[in-house]
Amino acid sequence: MILAEVLNKFLTYKPLLLKSLYSEYCGQVSKLCNTLNISLNVDSENRTKHDIRWIFKMLKSFLGSALHYWVPEGLKTGRMVYRVGTDFMRCAHSQLHGHKKSIDELQDVNKALQIKLDDLSESLQAMKKIECLDETLKITRQCIKSYVSSSVNSSELPDIRCFDVHDEIRKLDPVLWNFIYTCRLTANEIETELRRDVF
Repeated sequence: MILAEVLNKFLTYKPLLLKSLYSEYCGQVSKLCNTLNISLNVDSENRTKHDIRWIFKMLKSFLGSALHYWVPEGLKTGRMVYRVGTDFMRCAHSQLHGHKKSIDELQDVNKALQIKLDDLSESLQAMKKIECLDETLKITRQCIKSYVSSSVNSSELPDIRCFDVHDEIRKLDPVLWNFIYTCRLTANEIETELRRDVF
């Protein structure tokens, strides 16, 4: 598998990082062990995966003089292997193009995620409004129930002549009054009330 990957890159004159090849090799070893239901202890797993130098020796023994390598000074980014006659300007261009394509794809994904987040935020706000209305309805029902139960005696009908409007208004719960007051306001009146509360 690794050799096929290297040969494929070499046919197109593309360089490879030895560190990336080794990571891919370790991944394939783990995948193969899982497929075959083989469980290895740490020492056996390390022996099976070998190391980066082993990968390099294997490639060098198979590809011979066709394989060249370059190690950057002072950087621990690892060895780059490439085929003799590789055009590095073309490689740099294809790498830059590949990176730009990846960045564009990530930006598209970010935009899609942002749209989903905005939709989710709107849904949550709508749900909060519904919950708020439900709570308001419960409180209003409770206030009305309390008012009605205190005002009406089930054994006799109320005497209309004894009805005192001011007394009845005082009996109403302030929460209910605020709710009724707010419900009857127009949009302009609500805006005025809000401005008055802010200042």
